[in-house]
Amino acid sequence: MIEIKTKELLDKERKGLYAEKVRRKQLREIELLVDHYLRLLNSNETNHANMIRESYQSKKKYLSFLNELQQIEQEVIRASIMSVRKGSKKERLSWFKKVQETSSKIRVEEVERIFPEE
Repeated sequence: MIEIKTKELLDKERKGLYAEKVRRKQLREIELLVDHYLRLLNSNETNHANMIRESYQSKKKYLSFLNELQQIEQEVIRASIMSVRKGSKKERLSWFKKVQETSSKIRVEEVERIFPEE
């Protein structure tokens, strides 16, 4: 379903904001996130922090997931910088760098909040 829906979006795209290369990279990201959320939903917990603690068991394992997610996000960003035609390359690099920095900061705060004792 995800592949079909993203392909439909790509087929409708005419302004160069979404390209096949980006879509392929995003499919890897979506697959990782679907696995992550299924893992959380299959836990016996009811709040997000407890779901993560039960699903990953340790700060190290959760950080490993986050690092894998960040690497895949980097691939999506690199593909986007090359294929998106809106703004200059310098502007795109600046915008994506800001997105990366913000995501990283939020994730570090989340990890410290969920696994404060480690």
